[in-house]
This record gives sequence, C-alpha cells and structure tokens, in this order.
Amino acid sequence: MDHNYFPYGFLIWMFIKFLADKSKEGPEIDAQRELDLPEHEMKIKYLSNGRSLNVTAFRYYLNMLDLEVATNITDETIETAAYKRYQLINKLDYEEEWPIATRDVKAASEYLLDRWLYMTSLN
Repeated sequence: MDHNYFPYGFLIWMFIKFLADKSKEGPEIDAQRELDLPEHEMKIKYLSNGRSLNVTAFRYYLNMLDLEVATNITDETIETAAYKRYQLINKLDYEEEWPIATRDVKAASEYLLDRWLYMTSLN
C-alpha cells in the first residue's frame, strides 16, 4: 500500500505560510501609522502601571509622594514620603478619579530611590 503524503504536507505548509503572513502584517501597519504622523504631533507616551500620564514619570512620582516642593531629597525622605502615602492607600486621586494602589506607591518609591542612587553615584 502506497500512501501519498503530498496533500498533508501541502496543508501544513499553507497553514504555516498563513501564520507567517499574519504576523508580518500587524507591526508593519502600526509602524507605518506612527510614521505617517507629522513630526510636531509625535509625542512620548509616559505610562505607569497601565495609566497614561500627562507628565514624565519622574514628575508624576514626585507629585504622588508629595516631594515636588522638597528642597533636599535623600533616600530617607523618599522612604518617609512613601510610608506616609501608604497610609492613604486607596484614597481617590481626585484629578484622575483613579484610586492610588500599593503598587503605584511601590513603583514611585523604587523609581525615585533608583534615580537618587544613580544621581548620587555620579558625584
């Protein structure tokens, strides 16, 4: 008994070709759409835990921990500000109408501590 495997191989090849063509289409279309924007309309998108920000992450985190007006920021002031903010967890952020979660405060604390360590190591 002689079996002809050509139809099975052809079907598998067509399926793989279909998947390869689908994966090529998506990113190229999105990239082309971004390139079609005029240069003055292109903006950097700042994100924090799924939330789109209107300002840089640094400014957003300083504001979240109430450190924008601080004159001397150290690792201790960052940790103290994060602890104070933890006490207000799940209170509503009235500007954005979005509750601030523990992960937001942790992200702010870690980001600012990392940035503080980087800046102090430059000196």
